[in-house]
Amino acid sequence: MEPELAAVSVPTIPLFADIWREVAESAYLMALCDEVATGDHGRDWVVQDGLLHQGWVFVLPSSYVLKDVLQLAHTGAHEGIQKML
Repeated sequence: MEPELAAVSVPTIPLFADIWREVAESAYLMALCDEVATGDHGRDWVVQDGLLHQGWVFVLPSSYVLKDVLQLAHTGAHEGIQKML
């Protein structure tokens, strides 16, 4: 049996750096991280690596990185219907 190779695509590190910076500069996001860490938002929300997650990394609708996140989702994801999901 021959070994198989697989590729995994993920957002670029500079994007995460921008999201971390936004969390660090936002009193609202820092307070939300504290609330999530104490369990105030249920088990679905977690703080992991300094970012809010609910199955995905949370970004505010008003975030200055949202444009980059959407562009990455449209151009860097899988082809076909999965590209938009």
